[in-house]
Amino acid sequence: MFLCVKNTARPLFSVFFLSVFLSPFGCFMSAAHSEIVVDNTVVDNIVVDKIVVDNIIVDSDGDGLIDITTLEQLDWMRNNVFGTALVDFSGNRYEEGCPGTGCFGYELMADLSFDTNDDGVISPEDEYYDYDGDGSNSGWLPIGTLENGFQAHFEGNGHRISGLYIHRQNDDVETQGKNIGLFGVVTTKANSDSGLPGASINRFVRNLSVSTAKKGVSGVSNVGVLIGKVNFEGSDDSTTALVDLENINIIGFVNGEVDVGGIIGEVLIEPWYVANNFLFITESQISIALNSTIGNAAGMIGLLRNDHRLTALIKNNDIEAEVAALGNGSAGGVIGYFDDYQSAGGKIEIIDNTLYGHLDSKRIAGGVIGEGVGFAANLELGRNIVMGSVTALSSAGGLIGWSYLLEGRFDAYQNRVFSDIYAQLGCSGGIVGDHIALGADVHTHWKENISYGTVSGGSSTGGLVGCYKAYHTEPVASSIMERNIVVGNVRGEHRVGGFMGSFLEGDYSEEGSYEDTFLRVRIHNNMVAGRVFEKKVIHDFIIGKQAVGGFVGSFVIRESSIKDVFVNNLSLMAVRIKASERAGGFFGLLQWRDDVSTPEVFLSGNYHFNQRGFLPSVGELNAPGLGTVTEAITEQSVFGARYVDLKYPEGPNAWCDAGVLYESWDEKVWSFGRSDQFPGLIIDGVVYRYNKKIKTLEEEMM
Repeated sequence: MFLCVKNTARPLFSVFFLSVFLSPFGCFMSAAHSEIVVDNTVVDNIVVDKIVVDNIIVDSDGDGLIDITTLEQLDWMRNNVFGTALVDFSGNRYEEGCPGTGCFGYELMADLSFDTNDDGVISPEDEYYDYDGDGSNSGWLPIGTLENGFQAHFEGNGHRISGLYIHRQNDDVETQGKNIGLFGVVTTKANSDSGLPGASINRFVRNLSVSTAKKGVSGVSNVGVLIGKVNFEGSDDSTTALVDLENINIIGFVNGEVDVGGIIGEVLIEPWYVANNFLFITESQISIALNSTIGNAAGMIGLLRNDHRLTALIKNNDIEAEVAALGNGSAGGVIGYFDDYQSAGGKIEIIDNTLYGHLDSKRIAGGVIGEGVGFAANLELGRNIVMGSVTALSSAGGLIGWSYLLEGRFDAYQNRVFSDIYAQLGCSGGIVGDHIALGADVHTHWKENISYGTVSGGSSTGGLVGCYKAYHTEPVASSIMERNIVVGNVRGEHRVGGFMGSFLEGDYSEEGSYEDTFLRVRIHNNMVAGRVFEKKVIHDFIIGKQAVGGFVGSFVIRESSIKDVFVNNLSLMAVRIKASERAGGFFGLLQWRDDVSTPEVFLSGNYHFNQRGFLPSVGELNAPGLGTVTEAITEQSVFGARYVDLKYPEGPNAWCDAGVLYESWDEKVWSFGRSDQFPGLIIDGVVYRYNKKIKTLEEEMM
């Protein structure tokens, strides 16, 4: 026998009575008649205040996921973070219908709205607006805490939770403003079913839409619409832990002080947690406006701290974000700040995403990642499309604003950036703002990326990369940049280049000598087109130090005996200068520090627009034994010609009035087209050719 009665304070279910049919939850009730059902018999005019329910079926389809149909039941999930039973606030436990192995999560069976009075406004008139009932109007209380994190699956079944409102600050008794979102903390902490060595610990949230109220979600630290904090924790090296977010749709507003994200505020792996960790975010859509007043902010994840063996896959997502990091943090389209000093064996893949946004930081900003430190893992940015603008005070980049590579590998390939990039004081680049390679085993490979738009800044500014610095590297370390394209204007007041603002290899020691560095650099088959502008100098420390080049502003290397650094590159940039005495059609400043090498050793087959002889190929050549003798640059190393001459050849090794053009160029890499076309770069079966008349890049199928 069972008894189901309407609870006048917080109804368990709100449905209409049908006398001959029982719901999966045991009964139907009429709010109008206060009827109850006892063994299919209707009894009228009984008023009770207490729920006494047995044998309620909570998993109607027996799939191991408990049905959630109301906000009240959603709220009850906090009472059992393992998803093994539905537990109300009176301690009643419902698990009827779960399979023999037990339930392991929840599933949403209907759309839910926090606009409980259905007036179109989320206000104090709605339930859950003052969840704590103390007049604080703090909104929803996040599910899961650091001590008792959410450890179940959640299937959205394509349903939406709308009108989410949270406002929890430092004075909030329950949270102190930390770990704020629909879920506060999702953890991989082993429970009784997955605590054995070698076990697999999985948590998924999928097929769910969440939209916020106009007042949005706000907190202090670790603030996200879906999850405040993902906490990987455990201790066994053979354990595999996975957090999988798939087909998540987020719309709304987020505000916080530190580590604010559209989906997740913070992802953390404790250094002592040695499991194999996996984070997947795929097939999701985000439309978000967010800001942080002190720390990091991003369209997806505010902070990702990877201290041990994390493999993260962020793939096939669409992100539209207005991101502002107003304090000392970094802003990113996907990740604000990425830190992985101790994550050897891990990998971060951010591929096949489309991002449109306006990213602004008082410090560092990047179209995909604001700031990356460590990179002990491998970082892969591939086939992303980035549109909008990236603005920062210090460093800004179309993909990443500032990266610091200790060991591991940084690959960026086939990304398309349609953005205007600006860094007021630091380094700015169409793909990478500022990159530092430090250590023996670093490797960077940037291939087949295309940057459109205007790149401008106050310091080193480049169409592809603003600053590249290499310290304490050994011969095993290498940097490869090949088949990249830049189209647009590059503006700066210090070191400015159509491809690279500045390159510096080696560190200046206190004794006054450069420390040895052995980075193997390969810059091959790249094309830049547009204009390079030297801006009016407004910072006194820059006066007299400007270097402006059609391809590279300043290139300083330990030795030139490293062969084949610059090979078969084409600069169609027109260089416009104001006061710089170090300006060239290809290099503004070229400098190395040994006394035996000549530039021909590492320069061959590079061509540039020569502006009718107005500028030399190299503005200043500075090396022991050569001084500033620019005559050391030969036609075989770097050569300038008029636009009409650069168009004329219909194949490599062509003679014209200017001399031999495109000597030894590979027709599998370059398509020469007609005599009225510039050579086009071949990428993945498509010819990308610059049309100067309309100032755009045209695509031709092979």
